[in-house]
Amino acid sequence: MTHTPWGRADESTPIAPGITQYSTPRHGGIRVTPRRQAQMPDYLRLGDADKVGWYEEDCEWARVACAFPEFFDDEAREQALETLKNYFPKEYERHTGKTLARGESRARDSALFLEDHRDDFLVAAAYGSWHEGVPEGYVGVFAVRGGWKFYDQPAADGPESRYFLVPKDEYNARGA
Repeated sequence: MTHTPWGRADESTPIAPGITQYSTPRHGGIRVTPRRQAQMPDYLRLGDADKVGWYEEDCEWARVACAFPEFFDDEAREQALETLKNYFPKEYERHTGKTLARGESRARDSALFLEDHRDDFLVAAAYGSWHEGVPEGYVGVFAVRGGWKFYDQPAADGPESRYFLVPKDEYNARGA
Protein backbone atom coordinates (compact mmCIF):
# COMPACT_ATOMS: atom_id res chain seq x y z
CA MET A 1 0.00 0.00 0.00
CA THR A 2 1.17 3.53 -0.74
CA HIS A 3 2.52 5.82 1.97
CA THR A 4 0.99 9.31 1.84
CA PRO A 5 1.79 12.53 3.72
CA TRP A 6 -1.13 11.54 6.01
CA GLY A 7 0.06 8.01 6.70
CA ARG A 8 -0.40 4.62 5.08
CA ALA A 9 -3.23 4.58 2.54
CA ASP A 10 -6.28 2.38 3.23
CA GLU A 11 -7.73 2.90 -0.22
CA SER A 12 -6.76 4.36 -3.54
CA THR A 13 -9.15 5.39 -6.29
CA PRO A 14 -7.85 6.26 -9.75
CA ILE A 15 -9.37 9.50 -11.04
CA ALA A 16 -7.46 9.56 -14.31
CA PRO A 17 -4.04 8.38 -15.48
CA GLY A 18 -1.55 10.10 -13.17
CA ILE A 19 -4.21 11.33 -10.72
CA THR A 20 -5.16 9.11 -7.77
CA GLN A 21 -7.24 9.77 -4.68
CA TYR A 22 -5.99 8.23 -1.42
CA SER A 23 -7.66 7.84 1.95
CA THR A 24 -6.04 7.04 5.29
CA PRO A 25 -7.53 6.58 8.76
CA ARG A 26 -6.74 10.25 9.56
CA HIS A 27 -6.97 12.17 6.32
CA GLY A 28 -6.40 11.85 2.61
CA GLY A 29 -5.93 13.60 -0.63
CA ILE A 30 -4.95 13.39 -4.26
CA ARG A 31 -1.56 12.41 -5.69
CA VAL A 32 -0.61 13.92 -9.03
CA THR A 33 2.34 12.37 -10.87
CA PRO A 34 5.16 14.62 -12.10
CA ARG A 35 3.87 14.37 -15.69
CA ARG A 36 0.40 15.50 -14.67
CA GLN A 37 1.84 18.07 -12.26
CA ALA A 38 3.71 19.63 -15.20
CA GLN A 39 0.39 19.90 -17.09
CA MET A 40 -1.21 21.96 -14.32
CA PRO A 41 -1.19 25.76 -14.54
CA ASP A 42 1.65 27.06 -12.37
CA TYR A 43 -0.73 29.07 -10.17
CA LEU A 44 -2.67 25.90 -9.22
CA ARG A 45 0.37 23.67 -8.76
CA LEU A 46 1.82 22.92 -5.33
CA GLY A 47 5.56 22.39 -5.50
CA ASP A 48 7.72 22.00 -8.57
CA ALA A 49 6.36 20.57 -11.80
CA ASP A 50 8.94 17.77 -11.70
CA LYS A 51 7.93 16.49 -8.25
CA VAL A 52 5.00 14.34 -7.22
CA GLY A 53 2.25 16.61 -5.99
CA TRP A 54 0.14 15.79 -2.95
CA TYR A 55 -3.07 17.77 -2.52
CA GLU A 56 -4.93 17.28 0.77
CA GLU A 57 -8.65 16.50 0.69
CA ASP A 58 -10.07 19.50 2.54
CA CYS A 59 -9.05 22.39 0.27
CA GLU A 60 -6.06 21.62 -1.95
CA TRP A 61 -7.94 18.99 -3.97
CA ALA A 62 -9.77 21.89 -5.60
CA ARG A 63 -6.56 22.89 -7.37
CA VAL A 64 -6.49 19.49 -9.10
CA ALA A 65 -10.18 19.58 -9.99
CA CYS A 66 -9.81 23.07 -11.48
CA ALA A 67 -6.71 22.03 -13.43
CA PHE A 68 -8.36 18.87 -14.79
CA PRO A 69 -12.12 19.57 -14.80
CA GLU A 70 -12.75 16.89 -17.43
CA PHE A 71 -12.12 14.21 -14.79
CA PHE A 72 -14.64 15.54 -12.25
CA ASP A 73 -18.43 15.67 -12.33
CA ASP A 74 -20.46 18.90 -12.36
CA GLU A 75 -20.98 18.91 -8.59
CA ALA A 76 -17.27 18.39 -7.86
CA ARG A 77 -16.30 21.14 -10.33
CA GLU A 78 -18.74 23.53 -8.66
CA GLN A 79 -17.42 22.64 -5.19
CA ALA A 80 -13.85 23.00 -6.43
CA LEU A 81 -14.48 26.55 -7.66
CA GLU A 82 -16.20 27.45 -4.38
CA THR A 83 -13.29 25.99 -2.39
CA LEU A 84 -10.74 27.82 -4.54
CA LYS A 85 -12.68 31.08 -4.09
CA ASN A 86 -12.86 30.74 -0.30
CA TYR A 87 -9.38 29.44 0.48
CA PHE A 88 -7.18 30.44 -2.48
CA PRO A 89 -8.68 33.73 -3.73
CA LYS A 90 -5.68 34.81 -5.81
CA GLU A 91 -5.70 31.49 -7.63
CA TYR A 92 -9.48 31.72 -8.11
CA GLU A 93 -9.18 35.19 -9.64
CA ARG A 94 -6.45 34.07 -11.99
CA HIS A 95 -8.32 30.90 -12.94
CA THR A 96 -11.69 32.55 -13.59
CA GLY A 97 -10.63 36.08 -14.57
CA LYS A 98 -13.11 37.40 -11.98
CA THR A 99 -12.14 39.87 -9.26
CA LEU A 100 -13.55 39.01 -5.85
CA ALA A 101 -15.24 41.71 -3.81
CA ARG A 102 -15.38 41.93 -0.03
CA GLY A 103 -17.66 39.22 1.30
CA GLU A 104 -16.95 36.71 -1.49
CA SER A 105 -13.97 34.82 -0.01
CA ARG A 106 -13.29 33.68 3.55
CA ALA A 107 -9.53 33.89 3.17
CA ARG A 108 -9.67 37.29 1.46
CA ASP A 109 -12.09 38.64 4.09
CA SER A 110 -9.83 37.39 6.90
CA ALA A 111 -6.85 39.11 5.30
CA LEU A 112 -8.82 42.35 4.89
CA PHE A 113 -10.08 42.14 8.48
CA LEU A 114 -6.52 41.73 9.78
CA GLU A 115 -5.36 44.65 7.64
CA ASP A 116 -8.23 46.84 8.87
CA HIS A 117 -7.48 45.88 12.50
CA ARG A 118 -3.69 45.56 12.46
CA ASP A 119 -3.39 48.03 15.37
CA ASP A 120 -6.30 46.64 17.39
CA PHE A 121 -6.31 43.94 20.02
CA LEU A 122 -8.09 40.87 18.62
CA VAL A 123 -9.33 38.02 20.79
CA ALA A 124 -7.16 34.93 20.55
CA ALA A 125 -8.67 32.98 23.46
CA ALA A 126 -11.47 33.44 25.97
CA TYR A 127 -12.02 31.82 29.38
CA GLY A 128 -15.14 31.52 31.52
CA SER A 129 -15.45 31.78 35.29
CA TRP A 130 -14.34 28.16 35.52
CA HIS A 131 -10.81 29.41 34.78
CA GLU A 132 -8.61 30.58 37.64
CA GLY A 133 -8.63 34.35 37.95
CA VAL A 134 -11.92 34.89 36.11
CA PRO A 135 -14.69 36.03 38.47
CA GLU A 136 -18.31 34.98 38.02
CA GLY A 137 -20.06 37.19 35.45
CA TYR A 138 -16.86 37.91 33.49
CA VAL A 139 -14.95 36.46 30.57
CA GLY A 140 -11.15 36.43 30.59
CA VAL A 141 -9.92 37.46 27.17
CA PHE A 142 -6.42 36.97 25.83
CA ALA A 143 -5.94 39.37 22.90
CA VAL A 144 -3.08 39.98 20.49
CA ARG A 145 -2.46 43.27 18.69
CA GLY A 146 -3.05 42.57 15.03
CA GLY A 147 -4.44 39.09 15.72
CA TRP A 148 -3.15 35.61 15.20
CA LYS A 149 -2.26 34.24 11.80
CA PHE A 150 -5.30 33.39 9.65
CA TYR A 151 -4.87 31.31 6.50
CA ASP A 152 -1.81 32.69 4.73
CA GLN A 153 -1.85 36.13 6.34
CA PRO A 154 0.81 36.84 8.98
CA ALA A 155 -0.08 38.57 12.22
CA ALA A 156 1.62 41.84 13.08
CA ASP A 157 5.38 41.57 13.57
CA GLY A 158 6.24 41.03 17.25
CA PRO A 159 2.65 40.68 18.43
CA GLU A 160 1.87 42.44 21.67
CA SER A 161 -0.59 40.59 23.89
CA ARG A 162 -2.86 41.59 26.76
CA TYR A 163 -5.33 39.97 29.11
CA PHE A 164 -8.67 41.63 29.77
CA LEU A 165 -11.67 40.92 31.99
CA VAL A 166 -14.87 41.70 30.10
CA PRO A 167 -18.39 41.56 31.56
CA LYS A 168 -20.00 38.37 30.28
CA ASP A 169 -23.06 40.17 28.84
CA GLU A 170 -20.81 42.59 26.94
CA TYR A 171 -18.69 39.73 25.60
CA ASN A 172 -21.77 37.75 24.54
CA ALA A 173 -23.23 40.81 22.74
CA ARG A 174 -20.16 41.30 20.48
CA GLY A 175 -20.97 41.30 16.81
CA ALA A 176 -24.68 41.55 17.52
